Amino acid sequence: MSNAIQTLDLPASAADPLPLKGSPLDRARLLAGSLCNTVRLSNALAGARRHVDLAGLDATVGLLCAKALDLDPAQGRMLLPELSVILDELAMLSGTLAGRGPPIG
Repeated sequence: MSNAIQTLDLPASAADPLPLKGSPLDRARLLAGSLCNTVRLSNALAGARRHVDLAGLDATVGLLCAKALDLDPAQGRMLLPELSVILDELAMLSGTLAGRGPPIG
């Protein structure tokens, strides 16, 4: 499966990762991309046996779910590829965490 999520480069001064510009679908996709990047980074750290802090991940997933539910059904279906990639990334992270030893860092 290809990684369908595209990330946006935000300026360093962007305090809010979810700007109010764009459609609700665009904002949900932006959040999905951010979440996917977080999970990928966590997986890389876990694979290197580094400490991984997943605090708050559940809140971000919950926010993405709420944003997805707020979309009309047609737009919600358009978000499915991004959600599928996140699910795959989370499965990989789970496997990495299950198969590693204690952190070395």
